[in-house]
Amino acid sequence: MTIETETPNDYNAERGVLASCIVDPDCIGRAVDRNIKAETFLHPSHRVIYSAMEGMWEDGIDIDELSLMEKLKSRGFLDEVGGFAGVNALSSTVETSLHFDMWAEIIEGHYSRRRLQTLCMQTIDGIREQKIEVGKLVETLDNEILSLTKERFKAEYFFDSTSAVGIGKKSIDERIASKGKIGVPLGMPSL
Repeated sequence: MTIETETPNDYNAERGVLASCIVDPDCIGRAVDRNIKAETFLHPSHRVIYSAMEGMWEDGIDIDELSLMEKLKSRGFLDEVGGFAGVNALSSTVETSLHFDMWAEIIEGHYSRRRLQTLCMQTIDGIREQKIEVGKLVETLDNEILSLTKERFKAEYFFDSTSAVGIGKKSIDERIASKGKIGVPLGMPSL
């Protein structure tokens, strides 16, 4: 059985995110907040550019066309991204960062699909080879899907069982200590 797959990606959305970060330096902070990483981008030159931008942001360097070119040059990657002309063409892809969130959502979705695609192919290979116990295969699949879910959503919504038990215990202890007087005080003792 052969499974034909197409790698999920959107070249223009990737360029839109990168160009937005050049025309509006606040976008790189928004990208970092969204947990976008270099591997979120499929195209190697886009990964290199984003990695340079992320490094500049971490170092507190404002991102613009010239500073990005200098950063890429100092890392030895300027030619890999098309030189000065490549960065210039990228920066003129958009005039405004208005659609940044839309493009970011598109590339995040494609990144998740690529990860799921890889995970499914690895699972199918594991089933075919019959070298891995089924229980271990399912456990690995569960852990990888949970990891993907945690990346897509804010980590504070997820707790391991130890944390959940601790939160529950704290709540019960507070109820016991207050002797049933939990709630919103209204200032009306006899309702």
